[in-house]
Amino acid sequence: CLFMFLSSRVAIATAIGIPTAFLMTFIVMTYAGITINLLTMFGLIIVLGMIVDDAIIISENVHRHIEDGMPPDEAAIAGAHDVWRPVLSTVVTTIFAFAPLMFMTGIMGKFIMYIPLIVIIALVSSLAQAFFILPSHLVTMEKIPRGSILMKFRSGCFSRWFKSVSERYSLLLGRLLQRRWRIVAGAAVFFIGSMYIGFFYIPMVLFPQKGIEAFFVRLKAPVGTPVEEMEKRLLPVELLVEQIPENEMDDYITQVGIMQQDDIDPFSERASHVAQIAVYLKPSSMRKMTADEIVDDLRKKVSSVEGFREITFEKVRPGPPVGQPVVVRVRGEELPDIEKAAEEIKGYLQGIKGVSDIKDSYELGKDEIIVDVDSSIASRAALGVEDVAIAIRTAFEGLIATTIKKADEEIDVRVRYPDELRYKEGALDRVAIPNGRGDLIPIGVVAKFRTSPGVNAVHHYDRKRTIVVTAMVDEKHATSIGVTKGIQKKFAKISESHPDVTLSYGGEWEKTQESLTSLKIAMVAAA
Repeated sequence: CLFMFLSSRVAIATAIGIPTAFLMTFIVMTYAGITINLLTMFGLIIVLGMIVDDAIIISENVHRHIEDGMPPDEAAIAGAHDVWRPVLSTVVTTIFAFAPLMFMTGIMGKFIMYIPLIVIIALVSSLAQAFFILPSHLVTMEKIPRGSILMKFRSGCFSRWFKSVSERYSLLLGRLLQRRWRIVAGAAVFFIGSMYIGFFYIPMVLFPQKGIEAFFVRLKAPVGTPVEEMEKRLLPVELLVEQIPENEMDDYITQVGIMQQDDIDPFSERASHVAQIAVYLKPSSMRKMTADEIVDDLRKKVSSVEGFREITFEKVRPGPPVGQPVVVRVRGEELPDIEKAAEEIKGYLQGIKGVSDIKDSYELGKDEIIVDVDSSIASRAALGVEDVAIAIRTAFEGLIATTIKKADEEIDVRVRYPDELRYKEGALDRVAIPNGRGDLIPIGVVAKFRTSPGVNAVHHYDRKRTIVVTAMVDEKHATSIGVTKGIQKKFAKISESHPDVTLSYGGEWEKTQESLTSLKIAMVAAA
C-alpha cells in the first residue's frame, strides 16, 4: 500500500494488473489442462511487459477525467469507454503476431505452440481485467485518503526525481536527433554485422545435447553367438560400468538379444548376438562430470574388451525425439551398390573431428545355402526352377499328403525328411526331383550349391532398398547441421559414380529443416 501511495498511476495499474491477469491466466490453464513448465513460464515472461499496457492507458485516462472534475464513478466508466477501441486493437494485433506460431508443424511445433498459446491467454486475461476489474479498483483507490506526509513526500521527492530524469532524457534525445542519420546508419551496420556473424560464424544447434542423463552401450558379437555366450562376454563390460562413481551413476540395465531405445524405435534389432547396457546417470546438477566425459572415459576402457566385433555408444538427449544427430539414407535398387556408397560416406565421416559411433543398418545374418539351378540342364531333364524349389521345400519344410479325421478334429499328415536327416550336413544332396515323365532326378545334376552370408533385414524408404548411416556428434568440435552440410557437398554428384543411388537426410537435420521452414512461414504470416 505504501508503494502505491508513493508511486505513480503506472505503478498502481501495474500492481493491480499483473497479479490479476496472471491469476486469470492460471485459472484458464488449469481448466485447459496446461501445466506450469519451462515453455509456459517462458510465454509468461514474454508477455509480462505487455499485460500492463492496456491497464496503464485506462488508468491514465480515468485519472484525466478525475482531474477535470468528474466524479470517480463516472470517470471510471468514461475513461474505459473512451479508449476501448485503441486498447482492443493493440491487444488484437499482438495476438495476430503470435497466433501463427501455434500452427508450426513438426516435432518442434508440438512444443513451441504453448508459448504463443500462453501469450494469447494472458493478453485476453489482461484485457478483461483492464475493462471490468481495474476501473472499480481505481475508484476505490481515489476514495482512500492520502496522508499529508505521504502526499508531501510524493509531491516533493518524487517530483524532483521525475523532473531530473525528464531533463536528462530530453537532453540526450535532442543530441541523438541532431545526429539522426549517423544513429540510423550505425544501427543498420550493427544489425547487418550481427546477422552476418550469426549466419557464418555462430554454429546453429536447434536441439542442443545438454542435460543428458542416460546413454546406451551397444554391443555386437559375431553372428550366430548364442545368448548364453553373449551373457558371459558382457560380464567384463558390466564390471567397467560399475566402476562409474556412485555420485555420477544412478543405475544400469543390461539386455541381451535386443537393441532398441524404446518400443517404437525404428532401428530396433533382435538377435542372439546383440546386447545393450542402458546407463542412467544422476541429475546433471548433482554430477561433477558431464555425460560426454563419462562416455569418453568408458569408451577407452571397453575398447580393450575382447569378444565383440562392434561397440558403440548412443546418448539419450532430453527434449523432443529428433533422432540421431547424423542420419543419411542411402537408397537404391541393388544392395551391392548401396553398400559401396554407404561405405564411402562412413569413410568420409571417420575423417571429421568430433564424429563418433559411425554405423549403418546393413547387418549380415547367418550363412545361407544358395541353390543355383542350371536352366539348360533342367529343361533337358523336363524340370523347371519351380520344380526344384518345391522338392527342396517338401524335403525340409514338408508337404501335407492327406488329412485324418478323428471325431470332430482334422489332423494333417505332413511328409518330410526325418529330424536326424534334416539337420545333417549333406542332406540337401540327397534330394530327388520328380519330373513330368515320372523319373527322379538327383538335385546335384541340375543345380550347384554355394554358401553365402544372408542379410539380417532389408530396410526400405519410399519403396526403395535403403541402408541408413548414422553417427553421433560432439558439439565441442562439430554440429549435426555442419556435418550434414559437409556430406551434401561431398556427395552432391554421387549419381555419377553410383547411378542408381540417391541420398536423403533424416534425424536432427530433417527435424531442424522442418521446424525452420515452418517458422519462416509463421514469421511471414505474423508480419
